[in-house]
Amino acid sequence: MTTLDAAQAHFVSRFGECEARLADSSPAWLAPVRRAASERFAELGFPTRKNEAWEYTSVSEIAKASLDPEPPTRDGISRDDIRAILGDDVSADVFVFEDGRFAPEFSSGESLPAGVEVGSLASALGEHPELVRPLLDRADPLDRPFAALNGAFQRDGAFVRVTAGATPQRPIQLLFVASPGASGRVTNPRNIICIDRGAKAAIALRYESRCPGVYWTNA
Repeated sequence: MTTLDAAQAHFVSRFGECEARLADSSPAWLAPVRRAASERFAELGFPTRKNEAWEYTSVSEIAKASLDPEPPTRDGISRDDIRAILGDDVSADVFVFEDGRFAPEFSSGESLPAGVEVGSLASALGEHPELVRPLLDRADPLDRPFAALNGAFQRDGAFVRVTAGATPQRPIQLLFVASPGASGRVTNPRNIICIDRGAKAAIALRYESRCPGVYWTNA
């Protein structure tokens, strides 16, 4: 078995072990969506240089790592970490995600106008199923191996909704931080951004690390 084949088998096996725990924290309709994504990843596996899109990029180092898709306990970053990352932007509209999960205690959106909602995708699954479900329950992203893997293990991420007529004056910043506890793990944040016709917003996604070891953010 090659390294890529072994890595593929590793994640398929881990999905079987994690599936029940994933289902416990999500609406029932998401379970078959995750399962379909896992099955598609089992078919595709990791891309090789024989794939045109990956002709000049090897993913073998990711495959060798056999990273764990279970996220660490959220206790790894502090306000000082956020200040060190953002500097003078610390008071802006910033929404922080630690190891792919929303961290409201580090987030600030006081200047957001009416008609703009930013927060956790995990919460939006229950609060806005009419918006979220059609976007997650789609076949087209599953043609891409990393998107399929993300779909299998998705738990949380950013949910942004800007309704018609709303125009935030400052960029909405989505800050994803890998904590010290992310070493040896892969996180799979899924971000959904819904901007209505007639609305306008600038959104910046930023990925930073406080992890001293090997980790992977498969956003």
